[in-house]
Amino acid sequence: MDDEELKAVILTYRRAGAPMKEVVGPGKLVSTWTFAKLKADPNFLSALEAADESLGKVSRRFVFDAVLTQRIIDAIKAGWTTEQKAPSPDLPGWTTIWKRKHVDDGFAAAIEQALSAARRPNKHPRDARLCLSMEEKAEVLKRVAAGRMMNGLGEGAPSKTRIHVHRQADPGFDGEVKRLLAAQRTAASQECSLTPDMAGRIMDALRAGHPLNNLGEGLPSWSTVLRWRQQDVSFAEVVRSALVSRAAAATAAMQESEDRPALEFESLKSRQDRRRVTATKEAILEALEDGEMVSRAIAGVASQSVLKNYLRADPEFQRRYREALAHRRTAGNRLTRFGWTQERREAVLSAIRGGAKLSRLGENMPTAIMVNRQRRQDPEMNAAVRGAMLERRKQQQASRKTKLKRPPPMPITFRLNQTNDVYAAANRAVSRSLPPFARDDIISEIVLSVLAGETAPHEIPAKARAFSNAYHRMTESRSTVSMDNRGNFGGDANFHDLIAIC
Repeated sequence: MDDEELKAVILTYRRAGAPMKEVVGPGKLVSTWTFAKLKADPNFLSALEAADESLGKVSRRFVFDAVLTQRIIDAIKAGWTTEQKAPSPDLPGWTTIWKRKHVDDGFAAAIEQALSAARRPNKHPRDARLCLSMEEKAEVLKRVAAGRMMNGLGEGAPSKTRIHVHRQADPGFDGEVKRLLAAQRTAASQECSLTPDMAGRIMDALRAGHPLNNLGEGLPSWSTVLRWRQQDVSFAEVVRSALVSRAAAATAAMQESEDRPALEFESLKSRQDRRRVTATKEAILEALEDGEMVSRAIAGVASQSVLKNYLRADPEFQRRYREALAHRRTAGNRLTRFGWTQERREAVLSAIRGGAKLSRLGENMPTAIMVNRQRRQDPEMNAAVRGAMLERRKQQQASRKTKLKRPPPMPITFRLNQTNDVYAAANRAVSRSLPPFARDDIISEIVLSVLAGETAPHEIPAKARAFSNAYHRMTESRSTVSMDNRGNFGGDANFHDLIAIC
């Protein structure tokens, strides 16, 4: 159908009272774009309004002339966005504007240009939430004009991030902020000038220990002092001499502090660490003085690397450590105090006969090193220890044989036939649902176990299932077959017959 036929059909439906959504829309008689194009005809619009008036309906109709277009553009410049409703009833909504854009290229170009001019550059994904209101912008400009810096506007002011984002989005606001900051720098440079009084205050601050980047309140910044040093040679020499004298005083103070027994001020953590280290050193020295080996003395309190650090950093601890080692090696050590009396020797020999090793004789007993040293010095002690160790080995071998000893085999006092008690018991215990060759193998295993003395005759019913399971595991895992089984070589011959033929 052409446009005129479509207009006639739409008017017919409309005059009949049918809503437009039954005629216009996706999948309907007329598409939305075609209907918008048809509405560009004033006669068709007049006919639609007449049909609505006949049904008692009043529809809003906008004439998109130059005046209405300019009003829409002015509203967009004033802040009207596509997510908002029309600011006044005499303006169309965005749905109507979009429909008009499809049929009027000039109107569409004007609307897009207005939206592009009003749209902020999307440099940050949160521009809409970070944008400053008019009151916030006025407050920021007021505080900057009063002499505040951008990173110190005070309480109640917007954050530095929001101000930075809004300065990028609003060139006018950014220019005003830059102008006020430039005025601040000009006023500061005029107020702060290098005078003899200012130079004297700077020298006093430097001698008091203040760094150049934080001279104190009422004094210039580090960049200003640097600029004055570049402009005035005499001022630069004075500043250099002040810095050199301060460095010399700090060096002298450090040299004096090395002779002091302790610092005047020490944090709680430092005191706790020092006490812990002192207690660790004392524990190590006490264990060494008692005759313990170094590895046992530091066990649980320090590692080998920590001990080396202690020895390297503390000369007093190093001296006492060496004295403890020397004391342990002299006549006053554990070897001499141990005594190697007859009672001690018997205690060591009893421990060895009881199964203890030389390295683990027990509490309050000598170590393996002490025992071997005494064995080298005393042949009788060596012979006694060797005898005790040999006796211990014999006891261990006897106990091992006792554990591995099997019960004596049962005497064979019967014949293997069907009437025999053992064979009959095995035949009754094995399930008859098994194949004949499997039952024969299982019964044979049971009888052999009884003959070897591993199974008692009265235990056959209870152990028959275990023999069956063992047979199944053997045949399933190794894929074995019975010699009584028929082969695939024809006839009723089994594997016995095949061997006989071969």
